[in-house]
Amino acid sequence: MHTHRALSRIRSAGSQILCQSMLAACVLLPTLPAQNDMGLETGGGSTNWLTRTSTASGSVCLNRWDHDEYRALGYDHDNSGKWLTGLTCFTYDFENPGVEAFAFAAANQGPSPDLPLWASYVVLTAPIPQPAVGTFEARVNFGEPFGLAETGDSFIGCEIAARPPSEATGMWFWCVRSEVVAGTSDLGGPAVDTSTPTSDTYLYGSIDLATTVLFSRRYLMCDPIVHGAAGMATTITNQSTMPSSNTAPGIAGFYSGLHPDVNGFNAGRADTPGYRYADTSMAGQPVLFLISFNGLRTNLLALNSIFPGSTGAYCLNDSMLLGVVSANGSGVAHLNLPLDASARSILGGSGLAAQMTAIGFDGTGSAARRARTSSTEPESRGLPRRRPRARSPSPRRREPARPRPGVRRPRGSAGP
Repeated sequence: MHTHRALSRIRSAGSQILCQSMLAACVLLPTLPAQNDMGLETGGGSTNWLTRTSTASGSVCLNRWDHDEYRALGYDHDNSGKWLTGLTCFTYDFENPGVEAFAFAAANQGPSPDLPLWASYVVLTAPIPQPAVGTFEARVNFGEPFGLAETGDSFIGCEIAARPPSEATGMWFWCVRSEVVAGTSDLGGPAVDTSTPTSDTYLYGSIDLATTVLFSRRYLMCDPIVHGAAGMATTITNQSTMPSSNTAPGIAGFYSGLHPDVNGFNAGRADTPGYRYADTSMAGQPVLFLISFNGLRTNLLALNSIFPGSTGAYCLNDSMLLGVVSANGSGVAHLNLPLDASARSILGGSGLAAQMTAIGFDGTGSAARRARTSSTEPESRGLPRRRPRARSPSPRRREPARPRPGVRRPRGSAGP
């Protein structure tokens, strides 16, 4: 595995979740025309790291969406399965544009915990060339949804088929690192699982689709696009190494986003957890934020079974109301949870896990109708059910040549 420190940075905003054990984001996704980015890139825009599996060959790089942390990733409210409707990621080409191209790809979990089954590997799109030198966001909306397996971790990311001309040239992927390094980093709190060599790793690679390459702590700036509401656990941090996480809603990645540091596990840290909800069809509507300390439901409860006409699912065993926030003009709402010294002392190092959910109401009919949900502690699944027909994947040039992952424009049926 290789990393490269880029001279420029990505800039973005943030989001968060709560507590300091295993925090997660459980997104409850309805089958609606609206499509929304999950928000993984939120708050990671200060990163100045690029990655790929090898400079001696092509590369496969896949994020691991942990089943225990993303219980309802891609959930369809009518129980027809769990689906992705597209993907987006940020790439960088130092020179020689057009020499390499990348494609989106996915795999299921294999029989070993936390590891992909390469026999299930599927390329989801045609090759997408980098049109010029610099940073680009590539966004593909699939011609038809791509089905995720019902259980197990999901591995979602990108592949580069060709070898770069040299280590300093060719195409690379933007990533966020979670290590003490000379560049930018996002250090998770004490709840990051270090019990096995793979449990704290969220990025996996291969050069032969047979052998797994384990990256050190990091994840790709590669975001699933889903039907209906999306949501991620986020955390406001005071890290000087990741300034894009310093303002609300914080960072939504797999480290501080899921595992806040509320009481100085890393020197000087005092994180504020929270949650970010996104649904472009809910602009200006009230969003209820709920929290639980009693884990996730084994079987998700479709909101449509409680409030006819609703979408998404309820994935908590119990909950209490944290507050109500009106979604902005892009359908985004977030809630952060300021903690006093006593709460930080209790939570710090306690291993307490919290789960959060957000439910939006569309304002038509009675208030409890047409809820769209998005919750913390999601899950992933593996086995692809359909191979999507990718619409012409055209990377879009960003000016200046830097991605802005957490700042999104409303765009009809796409995410904020």
